[in-house]
Amino acid sequence: MIEIYDNMVIFEDVIKDNNLINLITNKEKFLNLKRFLNRPPESSNKNLAEVDFKFLYDLSDRLCDYIMPCVNKYSESYGYKIGTMQDWILLKYGVGGFFGTHSDWDKFKPSSGGRLQDHDIEKRISLVYYINDNYIGGEIEFPELDIIVKPKANSMLVFDASYYHKVNTITEGTRYAIGQWFI
Repeated sequence: MIEIYDNMVIFEDVIKDNNLINLITNKEKFLNLKRFLNRPPESSNKNLAEVDFKFLYDLSDRLCDYIMPCVNKYSESYGYKIGTMQDWILLKYGVGGFFGTHSDWDKFKPSSGGRLQDHDIEKRISLVYYINDNYIGGEIEFPELDIIVKPKANSMLVFDASYYHKVNTITEGTRYAIGQWFI
């Protein structure tokens, strides 16, 4: 576990099962994604990413075998209570794809530093598992914290869901990632 900032860490070499890695990185599966979040590229607060929920639902138990120990270590280290796990989301960002600045806990107003300060509210966790790293652009940026991260393939970024962040525009290649949130 590598700490980047308070409540923000990277886990490297997350999935140890080569069969699972090969299944996740199967290009055929990614090329057949059905859902598309279609929003205009002119808008800096919108995204261009294809998502596939069923594919990851089918792999959920196997993913949890590797991801949950990391989430548990993170939650123990930072005092988070793990609640409900939301649906897995598979993200595909092609050239021109991006996701504008947002918080995964955006129903509350942020304080300085990009993190919510209402301690009466159960904290939430966001994570992004990076399937590949052979693309240009696509870094995850935390503008209010002045942090830009581009993890290696088979790494996972875990952070407080209240941090405002964005995915920078892909200029070459395709970025594949898996997202997950805990309430």
